[in-house]
Amino acid sequence: MALPKLDLTGREFGDLTVLRKDTPYRTPGGTPYARWVCRCKCGKVKSIRATHLVNGRTKSCGCMRNVYLSKLIGKTNRFEVLGECTRVFTSNSESFIIDTRDIDAIKDLYWSIDSTGYVVNVKTGKRLHAFLMNCPQGLCVDHISGDKKDNRRCNLRICTYQQNSCNRHKSPRNKTGVLGVYKNARGKYVAQIRANGFRHHLGTFATLEEATSVRHKAEQMYFGEFAGQLLNQEEKR
Repeated sequence: MALPKLDLTGREFGDLTVLRKDTPYRTPGGTPYARWVCRCKCGKVKSIRATHLVNGRTKSCGCMRNVYLSKLIGKTNRFEVLGECTRVFTSNSESFIIDTRDIDAIKDLYWSIDSTGYVVNVKTGKRLHAFLMNCPQGLCVDHISGDKKDNRRCNLRICTYQQNSCNRHKSPRNKTGVLGVYKNARGKYVAQIRANGFRHHLGTFATLEEATSVRHKAEQMYFGEFAGQLLNQEEKR
């Protein structure tokens, strides 16, 4: 059973009012994301990804960024060296960890944790994990453990957008406890997987165990070494 599409028309997110749906944004890996045309209180009209609106990441067209930055002038991070690992504190006492050897690379910049949980440079918006790994264009950096605040190099790996997409958490709407498996209106279990920019239907099954087995086999086929991390996340839940 397909999930109902979210209509954001007329809704307000911070200083933004949604006007209409726009054409989807596609990542370099081919994954589509819904976008909506919004009007900011300053009058500017801009197209913004739906996920950024809903999760609170984007609340204006960008006009409030200078106001936000002015409040951070003079703020610095505090570093607590713990051997080869260092814990870094923000001005509001949130923290993240890095390799001690990377202190010199980040100490002259102020880093904070954004609304999505990523560590970012407040001036440029650059995310710390991408900054540390000097990620080439067209690729991205994956947090192996799924912990966005663990930015030690042993927890970071450069990968494709497709590989990165498999290392994610289940949606809050997931009721089966298994990523990519849902129960339809007839009480059957449907398995599916998104790969190479498309959603692949894997089959409909009488039991959750059957659907889970097929889903896991598909993860191994499409994601290879990245599938193991995804399975580990499900086992922990």
